[in-house]
Amino acid sequence: MKSKPSELVGIWKSDAVRTLASMRQVEGISCKAKELFKNDFFGHLIAEYTSNQGRSYFDRDEDNAEGMKDFSPYLMLEETPEKFVIQYHDDLTDSEVTKELRREGNCYWLPVSKWEFREYFCRI
Repeated sequence: MKSKPSELVGIWKSDAVRTLASMRQVEGISCKAKELFKNDFFGHLIAEYTSNQGRSYFDRDEDNAEGMKDFSPYLMLEETPEKFVIQYHDDLTDSEVTKELRREGNCYWLPVSKWEFREYFCRI
C-alpha cells in the first residue's frame, strides 16, 4: 500500500503580513530592527519541498546566494496536524539540523531572529 504524500510537498512563500503581525506581539525588538523588518524584508523567501528534497531561495534573483536554488535532501521525522519535523544537513555549519515547522491553517511558521517571533510561510 502506498502512503499518501507529505502535506509539506509543494511551494511555500514567506508571508510578510502574518510575520510582521507576529513581530509586533514581541517585546524588546529594537527600533532599528523593526524598521529593517518592516521595509520589505519579509515576503520574498520561497521554500520548495519534494518528498525527500528541499530548497529555499528568494523571489528576487539579486538576493540569492550561490547554490541557493540547489535541492538538498531532508528527512521527515514527524508529520502531524500540528507540525512537520524535518532533519537536514547544514553545509554552513557542517551539522545535522532538526527543524520544527508549526502548522497553522494553510501555512507553517518557525521562530526567526534573536527575538524568536514567527516567520510564516503559506502555500502558493
